Amino acid sequence: MRPERLNRNEAAVLAVFDPDRFHSLSDLFSAVERTVGWSKGMVIDSRFETILQIDQSRIPQNCPWTWPPRWADGVLVFRLRQFRDGNAAAMIRKMAVAAGVAVLDLVTELVFADLVIQSRFQGENWKPLGETQPEAGWLRVGEILQHTTFGEGRLLDIADYKKMRTLVIQFSDEVKLISLEFGLPHIRPAVVR
Repeated sequence: MRPERLNRNEAAVLAVFDPDRFHSLSDLFSAVERTVGWSKGMVIDSRFETILQIDQSRIPQNCPWTWPPRWADGVLVFRLRQFRDGNAAAMIRKMAVAAGVAVLDLVTELVFADLVIQSRFQGENWKPLGETQPEAGWLRVGEILQHTTFGEGRLLDIADYKKMRTLVIQFSDEVKLISLEFGLPHIRPAVVR
């Protein structure tokens, strides 16, 4: 399977998955291909149910996804709608990590997980098939960064906020929005241990 392409009104395509069940990118892509449309009667793991609850809206144009989520055993796939003020990608990543599951961005092929298990998704079995375009030459969503004031954190998203390019970074105690223009001098790649 090749990386997904976004439709005009979409911001991201994410696969939330059980990190203990998949040992390579190809295994995970195979499971994504087997996903079927999720319906309220389906029984799924409670870790995934909490993420589905972000859709509290009954109005289709306010729904965070463009298509109903798809499900296969251990994988939940979302096609996320782009709104003027952003999208739900960072929220889904944060909720997934808190629930003990991981997220694969099906466009960039980057995996997001709790910092304790993130190292499982490095190496040859998890190398992206497509090319990702880094921002500022080296910033990539999913990277671990070192901030001079706030310490180590994971880059969750790069988006426009109040007409400025903004980094959404998950630090150990909170998520911070940092302007790319003013924050870049204070950020560098973290040293991988």
